[in-house]
Amino acid sequence: MKRKILFTVIALLLTQALAAYGASLDFPGISNEYQYKEVLFITGEPVEVSGTVKVTERESRGYTTTSSTYSLENTGLGIKLKRTVSVKTSHDLREDIGQTVSSTVLDKFSENITTPDAKYKLEEYILNGSRITHNKPIADFFSGNWQGKKVYSVDKDEGQVIIDTVGQDIGYSHHWGSVTTSRVEGYVDARMDILVEGDDEMEEDEEESVRWDGDFSYTVSSTTNKYMSYIRNAPSQISFGGGYMLTEEQENLIEYSYDLPEIASDKIPHRRNRERGGDSFVLKTVPKYQRLLIPELKDIGGHWAQSEIEALYSLGVFPHTSAYFGPGLPMLRSDFARAITEAAGLKPEEGTQTGRPTQNGRQPLMSPQQLQQQGSSGNAGGAFSDVSQNHPDYDYIMEVEKRGIIQGVGPGKFEPDGVLTRAQAITIMIRALGFENMAPSPGFRTRFVDDHKIPDWAMDSIYAAGEIGLVSGDSYGNLNPNEVLSRAEAAVFLYRFIRYLQSDIKRDYRDRILY
Repeated sequence: MKRKILFTVIALLLTQALAAYGASLDFPGISNEYQYKEVLFITGEPVEVSGTVKVTERESRGYTTTSSTYSLENTGLGIKLKRTVSVKTSHDLREDIGQTVSSTVLDKFSENITTPDAKYKLEEYILNGSRITHNKPIADFFSGNWQGKKVYSVDKDEGQVIIDTVGQDIGYSHHWGSVTTSRVEGYVDARMDILVEGDDEMEEDEEESVRWDGDFSYTVSSTTNKYMSYIRNAPSQISFGGGYMLTEEQENLIEYSYDLPEIASDKIPHRRNRERGGDSFVLKTVPKYQRLLIPELKDIGGHWAQSEIEALYSLGVFPHTSAYFGPGLPMLRSDFARAITEAAGLKPEEGTQTGRPTQNGRQPLMSPQQLQQQGSSGNAGGAFSDVSQNHPDYDYIMEVEKRGIIQGVGPGKFEPDGVLTRAQAITIMIRALGFENMAPSPGFRTRFVDDHKIPDWAMDSIYAAGEIGLVSGDSYGNLNPNEVLSRAEAAVFLYRFIRYLQSDIKRDYRDRILY
């Protein structure tokens, strides 16, 4: 007979299915470039184990097979974990509606956990999950659900631990970052034989069968960030005072809580008393830095939009083709097509071919005259007779048309040298995000004083833009939706657009859920 230690073997399945449905099915933990960590529960206390995980993928017969091999330990407590898991994921892409349904099933598994007092072997494992991804012009938004059941044997036939888990994940991915946040609830049912040492009343050691249960919950968040910062130069005798730097890093966070039986000194769980608690830990990657180009513009010094214009020039949103920006000039449609493409990190195909259909049935952007008439006839063929292939922004115009961000002002017409109103620019940005349907049922009002001046076709987009903080009114609370957009105003709009993608959206998908 061996003395048994009650081992919950929750293993917290942290990040289970976090990257499933198409990438590796991460088990219980988080990682950076150097290590992988997860949480086990031994004798009722959370114990961190760390080590390595190796992930491989292969495509065959319409499936993505993802295999993960883990080698983990806690040297101080003498605990080791060996695990190999393989899952198959299928993807059903519906290009006509811009949605992808992914389904994941278990393929192969093996897991062994060794403590100084017992060995746990995974005998049975059921896992399945599904995720829906909404493919929008510049971002993918997704939500998934999964369920798992694990059955462990304890020292072959001297006990059994069953763990049931159910979870949901939600997130997004775009050029400026990504967030996946998973919330999981789990239940543990343990039965095993415990060797109780003899005492004055019991001369010989006896074996006692015990059964207990516990539950746990956890939230796992994986966040990739790209953000800009301005670096000022210290020396005064230098050709430029400073410049922007782009930083990219990843942060992985786990927060967990548990409710388990209190374990007495004789290893017998208390019938009433419980151990309740929780903790968290974070792993970050080493930041990657990239210095950006230094803008040299002669007509923006002291301008109210100088910092936004310079930031966008550094990123290449506006091309370095002139020493003058012209902040008071109207923003042209072709220039805005290029700027929104660069701001969103899209890569237009060179020599874009015509004849590709638009996606998701989006309505084309209309000229002011057509908007007054509420017309909406875009060019379904994707070619514009007034945009030649020699146009400097041809590839950008074709890219935004292909993605349904901007389509045209009439049959076969894009009007590249036409101007934009503020309402049109806002509509373009919201359409790029895919947030047109955030507005409530018709009959609502926006927060702007001149709400009555907003064209009907722009109401939904302007409402959404106001809700997410993408636009704000002037000092009097007016939006001035029908005014022609200046290049300086366009720069501020686009800068806010980037800032939203960099940080604001993250608060909704991570911070609000966690805190």
